[in-house]
Amino acid sequence: MYLQSPPPRREPEPDPNSLAIRAAALGVFAAILFGVLFFRLWALQVLRTDHFVAQAQQNDVRQISVPAPRGKIYDSTGKAIMVTNSPGVVAQVNPSALNMPIDCSTLNLPERQSQCTTLMARAPAGDTPDCHIFPYQERCKDLTRLAKVLGLTSKKVWATYEKLLHWPNGQTRWVANAGPPVVVGRAGFDQIAYVMERQKQFPGVQFERTYTRAYPPAAVAPNVLGQVGQISRTQLKDPNFHGLPNDAVVGYNGVEYAYDRYLRGTNGVLDQSFDAAGHAVGQPYLVTSPQAGQNLYLTINSRLQKVAEQAIAHGIAVAHADGETAAKQGAIVAMDPHTGAILAMAQYPDYSPKVWVPPYKGQAWITNPKNTLHPLVDQAFMGHYPAGSTFKPFTAASGWKAGIIGPGTTLDCSSSFTRPGDTSHTVFNNWDPASIGMINLSTALEVSCDTFFYRIGNEFYNRDPGGELFQSYLRQFGFGSAPPIDIPGADPGLVPDRLWRERTYSNQIDQIWDPGYDIDMAIGQGDLLVSPLQLATAYSALANNGILPTPHVAKELVNPATKARRVLHFRAQRNLHLSPVFLSEVRQGLYEAAHSASGTSAPVVGSFLPAIAGKTGTADVCSVNCNSPTDAPDAWYAAFAPYNDPKLVVVALIENGGHGGTSAAPAALQVFQAYFHERVGAGSTSYHDVSN
Repeated sequence: MYLQSPPPRREPEPDPNSLAIRAAALGVFAAILFGVLFFRLWALQVLRTDHFVAQAQQNDVRQISVPAPRGKIYDSTGKAIMVTNSPGVVAQVNPSALNMPIDCSTLNLPERQSQCTTLMARAPAGDTPDCHIFPYQERCKDLTRLAKVLGLTSKKVWATYEKLLHWPNGQTRWVANAGPPVVVGRAGFDQIAYVMERQKQFPGVQFERTYTRAYPPAAVAPNVLGQVGQISRTQLKDPNFHGLPNDAVVGYNGVEYAYDRYLRGTNGVLDQSFDAAGHAVGQPYLVTSPQAGQNLYLTINSRLQKVAEQAIAHGIAVAHADGETAAKQGAIVAMDPHTGAILAMAQYPDYSPKVWVPPYKGQAWITNPKNTLHPLVDQAFMGHYPAGSTFKPFTAASGWKAGIIGPGTTLDCSSSFTRPGDTSHTVFNNWDPASIGMINLSTALEVSCDTFFYRIGNEFYNRDPGGELFQSYLRQFGFGSAPPIDIPGADPGLVPDRLWRERTYSNQIDQIWDPGYDIDMAIGQGDLLVSPLQLATAYSALANNGILPTPHVAKELVNPATKARRVLHFRAQRNLHLSPVFLSEVRQGLYEAAHSASGTSAPVVGSFLPAIAGKTGTADVCSVNCNSPTDAPDAWYAAFAPYNDPKLVVVALIENGGHGGTSAAPAALQVFQAYFHERVGAGSTSYHDVSN
C-alpha cells in the first residue's frame, strides 16, 4: 500500500493593518529623535551662541602674570633706602619645551653611548641626568647656547635651571621634565633680539619683565636684609609661602623672609590672544594691575650700622697690633635697652648684598664651603662663644635672687679658690695673682675678681648638686634659648646642666654634674655658650630696671598707595623683678670698671661722655695644649650709656682678640661715639642722641 503526503497548506496573508501600525510607530520615533536633535542644535547655535563664542575665544587667550615690585626697605630715619627695585627683563626657560628625551645611539663616541646607556637605565621614567653628570644631551646644549648669549658660563646656567627641577638619587641627580619656567639670568635688548630672531635654536626660551633688588653703593647689613629668589621645592612646603605658585619670587632669609608676605605685593594679570601656531596676536589686555608690596622701615640706623662694621675691623687691627694674629672676625650689636630695637647688628668679614643680584660678582667667595670665615653666618646670632667676665653680672643676679648674696655682701677676693672638702684639691685661680681680701659686689665687678664669683658658683652647687638651680636663674635672662628676634637664624647657645651632660656623654663619669661646672660657669667659662645678641639683650635688662626686652629689627610698614602706616609692637619678654639695690650695686660696679684706676676698660672709655658703664671679657676658648694662635681668648666688651640713664647698649666681640679691654672696648667705643656725638669728638662735654 502506498502512502501519499497531504496536500500543502496555504500560508495566511499578512495583516496589512499590523504592518501599517509598525511603520507608523517607527516613523513617529524617528520624527521625535530628529526633533530632539534639531532642538538641541538650535539651542546650542541660537540660544547659547554668546556662551560658546566666549569659550572659543578663551581657548585662544592665555593669562600672563605681571610681577609686582617688592616693597622698599628703609632705615630707621626713613631717609636712607637700604633696598629698592630695578626694572628689567629676565630670560626664562620652560622645561616642557626643551629637548628632554635622550637617544644614546645618536652620540658619536662609543664611550659616551655606554655612559648614556648606563645612566638612562637608572633614570626615573621621563627624567634625565643633570648636565654636570652628562653634558652631551640636547637639553644641555640648548642651555649652553643660551648661556653664551647671556654672557654666563654653561655650568652657571645649568645649575640655575636645574636647581628647582632636581630629583636626588644617591650620587646621581635626575632632572624632571616638567615644572614652572625657570629664570636663568637678566637679558638686554640686543640679547632679546638675537634670541627672538633665532627661536628654533632656543627652544623653551622666553622673556619676562620683572624687578630685581637694588642696593645703594654703600650697602650694609646683608644678613639682616636677606635675599630673594625663585621659590624652591622645599620652600613650597613652608607655611610662610602657603598657596604661592611654583614660579613665585620670595625672600630667602633676613627681613626679606620674615616680612615676605608684606613686601611681596600682588602680581597683576594680562590676557594675551594667540593663534594656532602659538604666536601672540594683537595687544595684551590688562585684567588686574600689579600692586606693589608694602615698604618696610627698620630699626637699623644705616650710618650707625656702617660705623659698627668698620669698628669690628678696627678692633681686629688693634688685636693684630697687640700680637693676637689669629683675630679675623667679630660682631657688634647696638640696642635700645628700653624697646629692644636693634640700631646696628654688624659682623666681620662682611659682604655686599649685591652678590645676590646678576651678574653675581663676588658670590663665589661668599658661598665657597672652603671659606673658613663663613660670611653668610651672622656672628651676632651664633651662640657658640664662652662669655668670659661679661657674664659676672648675671651670676651676681642669680646669687641675689637665690639669697646667696644681698645688700652689702662681701666675699674674699683671694688669688685662688679651692672648694672646701675637695679631695682632688682642684685650684681655681684668679686672673690677678694678688689677693685683695674681702670686697663687695661693686668692687668685684670693678676689678673683675674671679674668686668672688667662684664662691657664688660653689654655693649654688652646695644648694643643688643636681645642677638645676643656678641654670634656672640664668635662663630667665634668655641664656640657653634662641632670642625671639623677628628674623630667623638666632642660636640658643648653651646653659649646661646635668641632663645635657647625660645626653652628650656616654661615659658615666663624664655624665656626673661636678662642682667645678657651676664654679667655671660663674665666670662665663666651662661649657656655657652665648651669642652677642643674647648678651646685648641681657645687658638691656640691667639697663632697663629688670625688664627683658624683645630684640627686633622691624619698625613699621607703610602702604605705598594709601600711605597707611602700621607700627610694629614687640612686647617685653618678662619682668625679672631685679632688686633696685642690686641694680644700683651692679651699675656702680660697671661704672667703676670703666672709670676707676683699677677698672679694666678705664684707659679706653674712661674719658668718654656721656659716662659708660661696661664690663670687659677675656674668654678662654681652649683648656688643653693651648699653644696655637687660634687658641687666643675671645675679646668681649658689654656696656651701656649714659650709665645713670641708659639709652644704648653695645656688645662687641673680637674672636681670638685677646683681652677685652684691648681690642673689643675700642670697637664698642666707636659705636658709642657715632651714636651720641656724630661728628663731635669723643672727649666733648656735649652730646646728643642721633638714633632717629
